[in-house]
Amino acid sequence: MIWGTYGWRKENTKKMLFCNSYESIFLHHLNVLSAYRSTGVGKRLIETVYEVAESSEVKKIELDYWANNEVAKSFYEGFKRYREFLYKDL
Repeated sequence: MIWGTYGWRKENTKKMLFCNSYESIFLHHLNVLSAYRSTGVGKRLIETVYEVAESSEVKKIELDYWANNEVAKSFYEGFKRYREFLYKDL
């Protein structure tokens, strides 16, 4: 299963926040049933995301995953980290 959304970020230069405008596909979920893991299904799903992006002329795919998810970290090798989300329990 794949769940992704198309988005367009508008350039923002207000005070200290700065962001260039760009289009992206944000991949919310890519899930493979446990019976089909390590069979190439995940690879084919992410390749489908690449194909959709290419046919739509979108140059960026964004996603996130839990910091301790080593399987996802390995699967998304080649993706670049450009921001981090933090929290603090009170």
